[in-house]
Amino acid sequence: MGDITYLKTGEGRPYLAIVIDLATRMVIGWQLAGHMHASLAATR
Repeated sequence: MGDITYLKTGEGRPYLAIVIDLATRMVIGWQLAGHMHASLAATR
């Protein structure tokens, strides 16, 4: 399962993409970026 959300900070609005293993509910991948382009979701 995956999700993209933005974080409110005093220095802008970074986006956080997270991939979660549904069986173990553990985060298996993540990336933080200053944009929400397709490359953010496609990163392994």
